[in-house]
Amino acid sequence: MNIDTHSHYWPKSFLQAMHSGNDFFGWKPQKSGDKLAISLGETTLTFPVPKVDLEDLDARFKHRNAYQPISMEALQIVGFLWCQHLDEEDAAKYTSLINDELSEVQAQRPDRYRGMGLLPIQSVALAEREIKRLKNELGITSLAMPTSFRGQNSDEGNLLKIIEIAAKEDMSMSFHATYLNPIGIERYSRYYFMNSFGAPAETSLSLMSLIYSGFFDRFPESRIQFMQGGGCVPYSIMRFTQRYLEREDCRVMDNPPHEYLNRIYFDCLTHDDLSLRLLIDRAGIDKIMLGTDYPFKSDHPGGASNWLRSGVLKEHEIEMVAYKNAAKFLNLPKDLIS
Repeated sequence: MNIDTHSHYWPKSFLQAMHSGNDFFGWKPQKSGDKLAISLGETTLTFPVPKVDLEDLDARFKHRNAYQPISMEALQIVGFLWCQHLDEEDAAKYTSLINDELSEVQAQRPDRYRGMGLLPIQSVALAEREIKRLKNELGITSLAMPTSFRGQNSDEGNLLKIIEIAAKEDMSMSFHATYLNPIGIERYSRYYFMNSFGAPAETSLSLMSLIYSGFFDRFPESRIQFMQGGGCVPYSIMRFTQRYLEREDCRVMDNPPHEYLNRIYFDCLTHDDLSLRLLIDRAGIDKIMLGTDYPFKSDHPGGASNWLRSGVLKEHEIEMVAYKNAAKFLNLPKDLIS
């Protein structure tokens, strides 16, 4: 069995609007040659935009399994559709619409698809209401969370308050880099650095901000995941611990920074054997999960689920990374695990 915890989907209502030439909560369809592009304000993206995605669940499953075995996907929205530009009212309408679509997919095939709900970070009260609706009415107990909100890190503002509310409700949270405005974006104009640096840097700052906020002291049983294998953190964590030991202003949580890594889940997308092994040594084999970044091109060459069985993992580690850790993170019913 293989559970993909870093898998994206395109909302049905968004795709219908773009292919019909209509606006969608500020997004507009554009022509890029003979292809469809999408724009928000001055930003235009030229990713291939499918005509349908979750409307044909069997086709998606078949396409995925054509090149690597994927049994179940924990679905989170594509990384540029957080819609942080919206006001509170429109953000609530948007997230409610998206979550309703997601719950329908999970209800149709709970053995293949688990939803990660979306929240209106613009309002703590509206986000709390949506968390309770997701959990109590829609049957969704996991959240897709942005690494930052309008320039604020994960240890400040609405974002931290909402993270704490979600933890109290026992929601697992998967943090994905905010694609449109990663830290340092003004210096990423060449070589696709916006992605190569942007995503890991966003992930790293968000991860360390949450650690320094004391969140993991207040919520030691929380289930938190960070994408891109934790970004740069696993490879530079002792630099943070050194500062913790030498500077009083860095000792704002109970323990040195490196001692928190084994409380956090990570996807396996480190892209090489040595980096994955270091991540395992830092966080523990029980905290690493399969991730592919589907349908984008950041998967491990040949498919991450195939990579896990290529010799990079020891025999007893394969099942843990492939699905057992994800089952715990997602709090899956036992009858769905085989």
